[in-house]
Amino acid sequence: RCSSFPFAMIGFGSKPSRELALEVRSPGKRTSIAVEGKEHHGLSLYNDPPDGEVTTEDLVQLAVGRLTVLQLLDRFDQPAPKYVSEGRILVDPVRDAMQKHGLLPEFAPGLPEAEYRRRDAISHFILRLALCKTRDLREWFVKQEHKLFYIRMEVLRPEVREPFLAELRESGYMTCTPAGLGEAEDVASRTPYCVPGEPFFKIPFTEVPPNMLSRRQVVLKAGKAFVPRRQLSQIVVNKFRDSLREKLTVAFNGLPKVLRDNRMGELLTRLSMLNNVVGPSYSAKDSLVERMCPENFDMLLARSVPPCMRMMVDHQRDARAHLKHQGRLALRPFLRVAGMEFQESMRWWRAELGRCKGINGEVFEKNYKYDIEHTYAGKGHMKLQNPYSCSGMLNLPPPSAGQCHGCPFKILDQPSLRKLMMKWKIPAPAVEAMIGRVQGNHHQLACVEYFKATHQGHDGDGVGNHPNQFFNQSCQHYKDQAEKAKAA
Repeated sequence: RCSSFPFAMIGFGSKPSRELALEVRSPGKRTSIAVEGKEHHGLSLYNDPPDGEVTTEDLVQLAVGRLTVLQLLDRFDQPAPKYVSEGRILVDPVRDAMQKHGLLPEFAPGLPEAEYRRRDAISHFILRLALCKTRDLREWFVKQEHKLFYIRMEVLRPEVREPFLAELRESGYMTCTPAGLGEAEDVASRTPYCVPGEPFFKIPFTEVPPNMLSRRQVVLKAGKAFVPRRQLSQIVVNKFRDSLREKLTVAFNGLPKVLRDNRMGELLTRLSMLNNVVGPSYSAKDSLVERMCPENFDMLLARSVPPCMRMMVDHQRDARAHLKHQGRLALRPFLRVAGMEFQESMRWWRAELGRCKGINGEVFEKNYKYDIEHTYAGKGHMKLQNPYSCSGMLNLPPPSAGQCHGCPFKILDQPSLRKLMMKWKIPAPAVEAMIGRVQGNHHQLACVEYFKATHQGHDGDGVGNHPNQFFNQSCQHYKDQAEKAKAA
């Protein structure tokens, strides 16, 4: 018997009279998702879930495929427009992954159009449920889906894109009408963003993002905004992003009802734990390959600690001055999830800060003990503090004088980065590979190059999304090496 619940509660639509029936059964049997869906030219606004049935195996496979693409977009960490130029995806790994997992807006040979759209919707909606549990997860999902939607829209062929925009207008999603030839010629000279012959659309100026107005990417006339076709695409994807953010909030509010079914709860938990790019995925130490403690810290610091955390520890030791607030806020939960128990963490911080000028036992108890207790749910809101993901580290405010935090591949200039890598005895060719990635603003890929240089024989797969993921992958690498040596 199916477990059913009002789909409006989980953000799958706005008509509370309809229901979404989900039943998770063993592989080979069917998971029914029985609600009509409406799609557009291989692209979907995901207002309605798909119709039909899908096996549990296929459900997981589709979700993992889409999650792989979203994680890749997160790893490259570029603004959406930088992925596409003149209808072509510029980043080869992204294009290859989208093609492999069926996310290019082109129907594969032998795959019916309706089946393509259904599979796309299934992967989106199951991830929407799996990644709505926390604010960080929701924001990460919105950010990556926004990029994916933009890429897919921009690679649509012109003969398909224009009907798609027309359908958006007819459905009421966009309040816009094509500008007449005379109007278009009149406004074309007023914005440097217009390509000769490019069509304009009239929309209410209140629907135009403020940054487009300030950059003169649109022209205001008689209460209307005249928007070039390229800028209209940006407005469409921004509306998609805002709409998805609202739907994820509604999904979160209805999640407890979904999780009453243990089978659905287990499936969604498995999927959310596959996402290693957001802090809450590393809130526990259950999956540790090797546990960090004060006794093995210095060995692990040189071997397995990611460069962002290693840089902060080195700075505190070299300067003999405590890390400023932002640095300690990043380092404390990393150490917790890497395996340090509360008393061990207290002992480690007491010893490290004891090296700093002016910090004795009394100062430590007064100024630092509370924050450590807060990290371990002993004070404050009584919840464990989760570590920053790579995206979180990259988005920290730039360090000012006396501060040290963030991703070294982003905050350090090239001479300083070379000096740091030389101090850590990283081979020169690997340093040049990192510099090349940094010059392309691929900071997380530079970290992958660092990992490959310090872990011989490893291809860097699974690294570049989270500092604790880096640590676990490193420990696993050395564990595998030790087992091979023992077997030999």
